[in-house]
Amino acid sequence: MKTVERMASNRADKASVIYPAEIGRAEWVLDNPPSAIGLKLLLLAVSALGEAVSDDVLHKLPVPLLRQVPGVAGMSKDDLVGVLRSLVVASATLDLPDVKRPGRGTVAVGALVSYAEIDYNEASILEVRLRFGDVFRKMLAASELFAIINRALALSMKSRYSVLLYQFIATHWQKKHVQQIKLPLADLRRVFALSPDTHGEFKAFRRHVLTRAVSEISKVSPYKLAAQPYFEGTRAVAGIVLSWEAKGAEMPAGSASAASSSGGGKPAARGRKPSASASAPRVSSGAEKLAFYAGMVKRKAPGVSGAVSSTMAQRLLAAGLVSQADLRAANLPTD
Repeated sequence: MKTVERMASNRADKASVIYPAEIGRAEWVLDNPPSAIGLKLLLLAVSALGEAVSDDVLHKLPVPLLRQVPGVAGMSKDDLVGVLRSLVVASATLDLPDVKRPGRGTVAVGALVSYAEIDYNEASILEVRLRFGDVFRKMLAASELFAIINRALALSMKSRYSVLLYQFIATHWQKKHVQQIKLPLADLRRVFALSPDTHGEFKAFRRHVLTRAVSEISKVSPYKLAAQPYFEGTRAVAGIVLSWEAKGAEMPAGSASAASSSGGGKPAARGRKPSASASAPRVSSGAEKLAFYAGMVKRKAPGVSGAVSSTMAQRLLAAGLVSQADLRAANLPTD
């Protein structure tokens, strides 16, 4: 199935984003990568627009949508210009082999976003409009691999490197019977969109990029990540083995259950299911909290009607993380 077709079929699901796997897997070379807010704004735009991203038009992004990106609410016009500039100056090189003619192909070079503009008045920002670049739309049209991104989880991440690594790992950890992947350093640096002169030594790269991204993803996602270097031939690091392990069935990062399993707190009594309120997330991020409660609603977790207030239910609905049908199925108010 083409990625654009999968995007079209996912329009009703506001909690997840169908994202071209070529982005996360670094199958193109990304130069001048956007800021963390820019990456999240790009992800949110793809989430809102779906398959329409591939159209060569100026897309409208209303302010309520933009405010779902942490840090955008209350941002001045000049600050938002800086975010959009980080998107416009980001460029990609995409090598597309011709499947019908072995040995032939096309290399495309261009911007992720070719044009951006802000509509504003003296008091506030009214609307943002984006046109995606030719290379982005060409990649999307050819894509047959996609990742399913948890929107709230991605928006909660603070580091650009965490967002980039999450986009990569999301294409792998949904596979059954696969819990690790071996990445040569060159491929790993492409995942993080690093130029050759940025953190060139492995020690610096590991400290400033890899460890921080692995730590943040392990904290906020349902998986615990680990990254171990491997060596080939010489004593120099050849790459890393990136592995992941589920924290537990339906166990959100930062929950009371997760703390118990990691050695903190008292273990749960055997044979007794934890209540919904006992599993409330201990997180500081509002996006993580929304993602946790949206997950409870969508799977109709035990005690969900008692754990989710009517105010929280309306916040989830307004954020597009659940539908009115989800609220009704969980016996929660829909208006």
